Amino acid sequence: MEEYQIVFSPELGMNLKDFVTAWNEETETHLNGEARLAETTSKGYFEPVTTTIVIGVVTGIAANALYDLIKKVLAKKGVRHIQTHFEELNKPDGTRLVIVDINENNQ
Repeated sequence: MEEYQIVFSPELGMNLKDFVTAWNEETETHLNGEARLAETTSKGYFEPVTTTIVIGVVTGIAANALYDLIKKVLAKKGVRHIQTHFEELNKPDGTRLVIVDINENNQ
């Protein structure tokens, strides 16, 4: 199992607790991993964000599949934007971050 820290831009207006609940309630997303809230380990990158979502996903899930699952939960919670932007960072300590924000080029 691999863990991803999911960081949402405040611009998305997503309540993290609501996202975790929705992820874990949805069969398709929960089968791919359980979500939980955690303190960010990358505070220097994301001030003022101090809480992230950690999803332990099934090893081998494609990044695009993970992004699609995240978009599905965002849509379920009413967060709809023309284009959601995902960026994955692999830190030297092994932490895998997925940053979710609005694609400013397509607004």
